[in-house]
Amino acid sequence: MILTIILTVIFIVIYFLNYRNTRNYVIHTISRDSSNCLKGIMAIVIVLHHLSQWSDINLLRIIFGDFGVVVVGCFFFLSGYGLISSYKIKGEAYLTGFPLKRLRKLVVPFIFVIILFQLIYKKNVDILYCFKVGNVNDILPHSWYVFCAIIFYFIFYIVFKYTSNEKRGILKILIFTMLFAGMFKVIHYSGYWWVSLFMFPIGLYVKSYEKYLIGKESKYIMYLWVIIGSLITIIYLFQIKHTGFILDNLSPLIFISSLMMINISYKPLKFLGNISYEIYLVQGIAFYLLREFVTNDVYFVLLSLIFIILLSSLIKYFINKIDILIFK
Repeated sequence: MILTIILTVIFIVIYFLNYRNTRNYVIHTISRDSSNCLKGIMAIVIVLHHLSQWSDINLLRIIFGDFGVVVVGCFFFLSGYGLISSYKIKGEAYLTGFPLKRLRKLVVPFIFVIILFQLIYKKNVDILYCFKVGNVNDILPHSWYVFCAIIFYFIFYIVFKYTSNEKRGILKILIFTMLFAGMFKVIHYSGYWWVSLFMFPIGLYVKSYEKYLIGKESKYIMYLWVIIGSLITIIYLFQIKHTGFILDNLSPLIFISSLMMINISYKPLKFLGNISYEIYLVQGIAFYLLREFVTNDVYFVLLSLIFIILLSSLIKYFINKIDILIFK
């Protein structure tokens, strides 16, 4: 929460300091490079968020402790936005072989990392019990998001395979999301399972209706930052109850909307963006291994970041080689 407020203020200050340059900017579609760079940033932030839970560093907990839901919301939004973007360009052809072409990009690395973790973990895991109580950390730490993402990809494929009307298809996915989130709440899953799910259909809707925004003055993005930032600050300062769901689905829009005004293309961030999925997958392995040997929290955080990036790069390279051999 604190990090969201700080970054919102920074965005607004930067906008005003560069007003002469930015006043002629117009709202545009989110580029692939910008999306990738944001994924790279958020991948590192989600690692720091989880490190705040695995370590005893107060500053880390204060800054990143509440930021996990924002990161996941951005990931869900970009997934929905990216899927509908490709569908708009390629039409029905995009769905041809979708389970093999798209879902395998999620499922194959996921299964590989699960197997790797289980070889290291060496404990009997009751998979049914994990899903019954809503705790899949024994399968792979922090992997709940991946299970939800795979389901959303599959639902997107099913809905648009049998729905030719784009708006109707997105509405069906929104209804599914409501039912999906409601089910998690009814069976008493932790809030992180369902509060950010709505960012996926929001991503679909933004892409579907962005044609009405493109070309407008960038000041409207700044207005959005001010409105959302003010709401977050008021709710945070006055501790207004029962507003968590609203915040969790508003906060990611600050970072997403900035990409509709500025383009980001920075090689280190693009590199992290290319391995962002693998970073999310392997972070639990890194924490589990290093926590056994590293007792100093500062060293633990630094070594975790280095180890996660290296392991993610290796797994990405290895999976790509196997993928080429099998599916070329």
